[in-house]
Amino acid sequence: MAETKDFITTKLCGRRVAGRAVEAGKEGQELQLTADEAAFELGQGTIVPKGKQLADAFGGESKKIAELHAGIAAEEARYAAVRARRGPEVATVEAATAEAVAVPVAPAPAPAAGTKAAGPAKAD
Repeated sequence: MAETKDFITTKLCGRRVAGRAVEAGKEGQELQLTADEAAFELGQGTIVPKGKQLADAFGGESKKIAELHAGIAAEEARYAAVRARRGPEVATVEAATAEAVAVPVAPAPAPAAGTKAAGPAKAD
C-alpha cells in the first residue's frame, strides 16, 4: 500500500477533491492522500499539507517567475532609455509642424535632348 499524508482543503476546492466527495468551498476538511493523488490538487491550490495555509504553501516565488520579473524590468529600462533618446513626444500635429524646418527643394533638371523623356530627336 502506498504511503499517505494528511492534507486539508482550501476555500478553492470544489465538490470533489482527488476523487473524494467534499463540501465545496469549505476550508479545513481533512483528507489522507498519496503523493500521486495529491499532485494535481496541490497545483490547483485546492489542498495544502496539514498544518499549512494556502499562503504558506505557495508563498515562495519560483525561479522561473523571478526570471520573468527580471526580464520585464530589463525591458522597461530599455524602453525608458529609448524614449529618453527620442526626446519628448509630440502631442499634436500643430506642434509637430511648428517644429518642422522648411527645406528648399531644387527643381528637377530638364531631360537631355534625344532621351525618351524629351521626345524623339528631329532630323533636319
